[in-house]
Amino acid sequence: MKIRTIAAAAVLACLTFGSSRAPAEIAPPAPLPEPEHPMQEGPLLSCGYEEALEMPPAVVIEEAPDVPDINVGHTGPTYTDEELETLAIIIYQEAGGDACSDLTRSMVGTVLMNRVASDLFPDTIQEVATQKRQYGRLYWTGLVWPDRASNPGEAKAVQRAYDCARAILEGERALPEDVIWQAEFPQGTEIVAHQDGLYFCR
Repeated sequence: MKIRTIAAAAVLACLTFGSSRAPAEIAPPAPLPEPEHPMQEGPLLSCGYEEALEMPPAVVIEEAPDVPDINVGHTGPTYTDEELETLAIIIYQEAGGDACSDLTRSMVGTVLMNRVASDLFPDTIQEVATQKRQYGRLYWTGLVWPDRASNPGEAKAVQRAYDCARAILEGERALPEDVIWQAEFPQGTEIVAHQDGLYFCR
């Protein structure tokens, strides 16, 4: 019992002594040292929702320059297979022999095309070719190759007729546009050419 009384008195003395002392003053923290390489001054980014984050301007990509289309203006053939064969038949029939030159073949084809463009004749290759009493018996038989064209020896002449017909349909001309007559004798008002036994007249 005596020991407990002494211990309680000691605790009470400590509390009384501690409460009577003034609290120790706490020194403020020392300032941080200046950095050797201070950062450049600038706007600070805010993490709040109040301020919008300023983004760098968008990069504008220039459009590629226009590249010319190498196919512009090229529309392909403007004639049909039927027109090609019709003109080839006329050329072969009128100037198909090997004795005739390709120039004569082109002249025959040119006359037919001049007729298509003339007001004096029909407006299509087929109609001009089958006009009565103009190109042999085609007005009666229709557009057929002469019988000799099927002979193996005529293959080259048939091909030459096709080649000349294709060139004419693609724009080649061997005579002026007013030359609309072609025969083995003169006709019209003026002889323009006399080639391989054929007269070409206006």
